[in-house]
Parts: sequence; C-alpha cells; structure tokens
Amino acid sequence: MFDNKKYDYIAEYSDGLAHVVLNNMHGFIDENGNEIIPIIYELAFDFIHGFARVTLNGKWGIIDKNGNIRINTIYDHLTDFNEGFAVAELNNKFGLINKDGKEVIPIIYESVNSYSEGLVGMLLNEKWGFLDSVGKVAIPFEYDDAGSFSEGLANVELDGKSGFIDKTGKVVIPLMYDFVDAFAEGLARVELDGEYGFIDKAGKEVIPLMYEDADNFCDGLACVKLDNKWITIDKYGNNK
Repeated sequence: MFDNKKYDYIAEYSDGLAHVVLNNMHGFIDENGNEIIPIIYELAFDFIHGFARVTLNGKWGIIDKNGNIRINTIYDHLTDFNEGFAVAELNNKFGLINKDGKEVIPIIYESVNSYSEGLVGMLLNEKWGFLDSVGKVAIPFEYDDAGSFSEGLANVELDGKSGFIDKTGKVVIPLMYDFVDAFAEGLARVELDGEYGFIDKAGKEVIPLMYEDADNFCDGLACVKLDNKWITIDKYGNNK
C-alpha cells in the first residue's frame, strides 16, 4: 500500500489513474501509487477514454495515459473528447480538434455546441448552422439558436419560435413553440404560452401542454409541475 498522505488530494481512480494534487500542482498516479504523469500541471481533470485535459502556463491541452501531449497546451479552453472531437477556444473563437491535434474545423466561430451524431452546431455572423466532421457546411447558417443533434433531430430557433430539423436541414417539426428541448427517450419537452408538455418525433403532442413546468424523461419517467406541485408521470401521462 502506498503512502496516500503524501498528496494534498487524491481523486477516485478513472481509467486506471488517479488525479493527485501536491503544492497546488497536478499529476496522476497508478493504483500502486507510482507517479505515471509528473505533478507539473496547474490544473488536471480525470481521464476519460484514455485522455485528460490539463493546463500549463495558463493554457489548455490534452494528454494521454502515458503523459504524451496529444493536443498542445496553447488553447484558452478545451472540452473533453466527444465522438472523437474536442471543442477548442482561442481568443474568444471556437473550433474542433481531433485526437491527433488537428484543427478539423478552424477556430473562427463565435460559439459552438457539442459535436453529436456526426454534426456540430456553430455560430457565425450571429447565425447558427451545422458542419460535418471535415468542416463542410451541412446545414446553412440561418437560425437564431440551435442545439445539438439527439436521436436524429436538432432543436432550432428562428424569430422567437422553436422546432426541430433533421440532418438534411429539413424542418420536421414546425417552429411553433416558445421553447423546445432535445429529444430524450423518444420524447421532447416543449413549451407554448407558459404551458409544458411532450411531443414525439412526428410532432404529435403525446402528453398535452398542461403543466406549469417539466423535466426531461429519464428511465421512462418525468417530473412535471401541476397546481404548484411536482408529480411524476410515465410516457403516457399517467401519474406514477
């Protein structure tokens, strides 16, 4: 058993390594207490699928489990990899980087969502559109707001109304709601005139817009607010 009192902080093990802190510097140890990655970073985050974010000299990068720098510490911020890509920020602009450190989408965009299901929502000239994994425009920059693709559809907003598009850019659920959330378990939370309900992917309101508030479905159940009280319903709108 190694001396766990050596460090100021030891996180839980993730991907076989634990994030440790000593004198406000960060590194990683294995399950035997061996320092696999030197304690030289200003910040470090847990390994996820073999990669961890770190900062050095105030800049963000990503390392692998051998301590090799996979993305140089030159960015103002980085996210974890999602479907093979990390969002990078530099000088208040955003782009995407792959696991080889290549900027597959240049860092020129004003905002960005998570890469999901092969597409990523980006903001350019105050309009949202979607790019594919090589930076080609898949859906034109024409929306006032956009979410990420989930279950094949993405929520978008134009002129104060929201609905859903598919990956070809076709509007499959009309932009008629005041608010819509991403699909989860086949249903999406929507709001119109202060009342919440749920629609399916065909746009059918399977749970009427009659609630004062609502959360997304998880494991077949959702919490909704009615008459100032929270209750739980199933996907048929039945109280549980």
